[in-house]
Amino acid sequence: MSEQIKINKIFRDFGITLIDNGVSFTRKAVQNNPLTSISYATIKTNLVNAGISCATSEMDVMYQTASWALWEETLALIHIILGKIKWTAEVFDCDDFARAKKSFMALLFGMTDMGEVWGKVYNKDTGVLEWYHYFNVIIASDNRVYAHEPITGESVLIIKGKPVVIGDWRYEFLSSRF
Repeated sequence: MSEQIKINKIFRDFGITLIDNGVSFTRKAVQNNPLTSISYATIKTNLVNAGISCATSEMDVMYQTASWALWEETLALIHIILGKIKWTAEVFDCDDFARAKKSFMALLFGMTDMGEVWGKVYNKDTGVLEWYHYFNVIIASDNRVYAHEPITGESVLIIKGKPVVIGDWRYEFLSSRF
């Protein structure tokens, strides 16, 4: 084994140890966060009440949610990690960011009612379809629904009858899964 391979193995093993300890420390620090159980049926109802009528699939029957203030705080912490990852087409792009954001929220904070959404993104001023895109949707404990852009870390409250706009883009829901 070459010297560089040995050094890389040491770095990799040390990195995994740091990640493992980080997960343990974070879980201990948030174990008393007030979470609320929410059913898939309630998620569907809240999406419809927010004006979202896309096909939605479930991966669980019950989910854990929190106040929007706690969501904002924890999303910002996860963005510290994901914000350092470079978007790379077909390697780590929008679907990977949306999935990673959802997974980190569950792994570190026990918050599981973040959905992954497949949709369209339009220029908010011209209405021109720019691309198809994965993003996230969250139902907070007060039953309000938020769209979350996993790449930039921005979120917006969804209000029935109003376009979902984050930054310069208007988002359209095509399908979601929780």
